[in-house]
Amino acid sequence: MFKNVDTKRKYIIGALAIVLAGGCKSSYEKLKESPDSLIKYEKAVEYFNKGRELVKNKKGGSFNYFQRSHDLYESLLTPYKGTSKAEDVSYGLAYSTYYLGTDLLEARFLFKNLADEFPTGKYAEEARFMAAKCLYEESPSSYSLDQANTYKALEAIQLFVELYPNSSRIEDCNKMIDRLRGKLESKSFQNAKLYLTIGDYKSAIIAFKNSLRDYPDTKYREEIEFLIIKSNYLYAKNSIEIKQEERYNNTVDAYASFTETFPESKFAKDAKEIVENSNKELAIIQKHNQSAQAVSQLNHQ
Repeated sequence: MFKNVDTKRKYIIGALAIVLAGGCKSSYEKLKESPDSLIKYEKAVEYFNKGRELVKNKKGGSFNYFQRSHDLYESLLTPYKGTSKAEDVSYGLAYSTYYLGTDLLEARFLFKNLADEFPTGKYAEEARFMAAKCLYEESPSSYSLDQANTYKALEAIQLFVELYPNSSRIEDCNKMIDRLRGKLESKSFQNAKLYLTIGDYKSAIIAFKNSLRDYPDTKYREEIEFLIIKSNYLYAKNSIEIKQEERYNNTVDAYASFTETFPESKFAKDAKEIVENSNKELAIIQKHNQSAQAVSQLNHQ
């Protein structure tokens, strides 16, 4: 089989190396297979605390500690179920999952489950806050993306505020609510602008008004009110003749409301040009109507 002794020797050494490598398990691997739950628990706490200390001091290297604590805590869920340590195990598992950062929705589930399973426990308030925070962090950074998790996060945070109105975390909740609403506000505004861009002026008017209704203190209010003028004007201009008078009048009314609210607006010049054009069109329409009426009267004489 072997052409020479050296080849045979190399083969044997290689085979032994493979066997030895397979048989030399790390202390952590041995710990994972250990039936001693208490030792596992103590090491899980140790790994978790080391990872948290690194995070607190803004240092790297915490991932491996949290991965190990996660795996150990997970293996202890069944052995410690119904015991005095069950709550601590669930807490450690939830936070280890959160700090790993690979599945925030799983972390959210674990925090929520912790709060539901131990509603009067020592971690209930913190767990409900963290469940909401996980949804907050899963909310997309760009308003242009699907905002389903943004709505879920808002609902969860508002529920937390209702359950714990005196919590020290209320200030953090209010900040998160403001940021989430800011994204929804931007999405509402941009969606309305999109209708204007594609020439669906009626939908643009409705969308802009809805945006003002939903976000009355929006930072886009001045621009929205100007764009309502513009949308009304373009809607009138592109309408059939019988509808134009009403829609130009709507443009004039929107302009009056706008100038009352923003007399020194940066959009004042453009808005004035639009209303002047609208008034010119209304004058033409009125003249045309008067002529038509005169002709009608002559025909009936």
